[in-house]
Amino acid sequence: MQHAFGIDLGYPYNWYIHGPYSPDLARDAFALVSEYDSVPAQRFKDVALEEKFESFKEFVKSHEQDYDWLAIAASLFYLYRNKSKDQAYIFRTLSAKGLPEIRFVEVWKHLEKWGLVS
Repeated sequence: MQHAFGIDLGYPYNWYIHGPYSPDLARDAFALVSEYDSVPAQRFKDVALEEKFESFKEFVKSHEQDYDWLAIAASLFYLYRNKSKDQAYIFRTLSAKGLPEIRFVEVWKHLEKWGLVS
């Protein structure tokens, strides 16, 4: 989802079991978790990137612990950006991945509100 806000952390993504996935990011994240008990909050040195990140945090604010919502949002945006802008196609693809269909429209509307899909 960070790509939607113009934040490129340098990790490539591909389509995986439930949606977009970066093996390189997962490897690095697991390495950090095994190395440190906690990680202090960090900020981007680039002010514009920090502002984009703050916008991203606002976007996920009320959903940050809702893993289905996050998976659906990331998947919707990934498919919209990389495969097709057709909502019916995107919903069928997500349904085939086993994500909860009842949430698709809710998440789509949130992405629309933020101008990430139309």
